[in-house]
Amino acid sequence: MASSSISDTRNPPDNSAYANRILVEYEDFIRAILSFYVGNEVEREDLFQDFFLGLISKPIPEDVQNIRGYIYRMLCDNIKDAFRRIGRYQNRLRRYAERRKYSVEGRPEDNVIDAEEVEKMFELISSRLPENEATAMALRYRHNCSIRETAEKMNIKPRSVSRYLSAGTRKLRQVLGVGERSSQW
Repeated sequence: MASSSISDTRNPPDNSAYANRILVEYEDFIRAILSFYVGNEVEREDLFQDFFLGLISKPIPEDVQNIRGYIYRMLCDNIKDAFRRIGRYQNRLRRYAERRKYSVEGRPEDNVIDAEEVEKMFELISSRLPENEATAMALRYRHNCSIRETAEKMNIKPRSVSRYLSAGTRKLRQVLGVGERSSQW
């Protein structure tokens, strides 16, 4: 690596051409650093693009003697910032899920989405079904009550609960346009 090629890139007429020359010369080094610190290929490519854009907006200062060291430090700072940003995003989702009293196991964004879909389903049930059928379905499937517990809470016979559940499920399938055999109920 000749120092004259670097000094030629220090005063480019266009910052993007300068950034492109730096990337061409140090691409293997940059990708090796990103591969070492970042396991996800998509995140590595995002960080590589962010590094390139950073070089365009803020080129390496002319007084820098060790270009590789500067690139290393710049990449490490970008990686730390990205991990902090991702961590803050996940913490916000987790706090949102906890405030909404949703489970926060696994990926919090999936749990929030699942819980909101369940909430919408029970809103549909209560708006489209007669009161007894909606109550039976909510107790049985939302609150995980057995048929006997549901019957006790509704002050009816277990056989009536089964009829309400069957009728409610049938009506809900019609509303949703779902076939009899493919139901989760």
